[in-house]
Amino acid sequence: MTDGHATDEHTTDGRTPDECAVNERVTDGGATDAYTTLDVGSAPREPSASSGTMHVDLIEELGCTEMRPKVWHLSPGDAMSYHRQTEQEEFYYVLSGPARMKIEGELMDVPEGTALRIPPETSRQVLNDTAENGDGDGSEGEHGEEHVWLIIGAPPVPDDGRAAAE
Repeated sequence: MTDGHATDEHTTDGRTPDECAVNERVTDGGATDAYTTLDVGSAPREPSASSGTMHVDLIEELGCTEMRPKVWHLSPGDAMSYHRQTEQEEFYYVLSGPARMKIEGELMDVPEGTALRIPPETSRQVLNDTAENGDGDGSEGEHGEEHVWLIIGAPPVPDDGRAAAE
């Protein structure tokens, strides 16, 4: 390690530091801190088991244990399931948009750079109801473009979501 930056020999999973790496540094007190970095753009996307929506599972990629972060890529016409959680509150952040979301049955435009916190019992759905040809539903903003969200759930309980009535 040089000047706080990891070198290839500190990568534990064979990837270059630009892709994903577990890095270690020794603090002034002699303790070892570890952190993981990831180039999200080069990470594999996979479809959600419930909605088929493409996402990058940061839980697996970064080795998260106390939260469930994922980056979701919604192409025109894509929608995640309309759901609520049992225990998890969720943090939503629009990385690329503007985007659309349904909360408690109400559709809303969510500008790029907007963050939302939604408690477990609130029904929600992230969707891209724009058309590829630019003929959207009249919602504000650009039509026919991919919407990208960072969504983090905590605590990290598996399969916490359940269908919500529309």
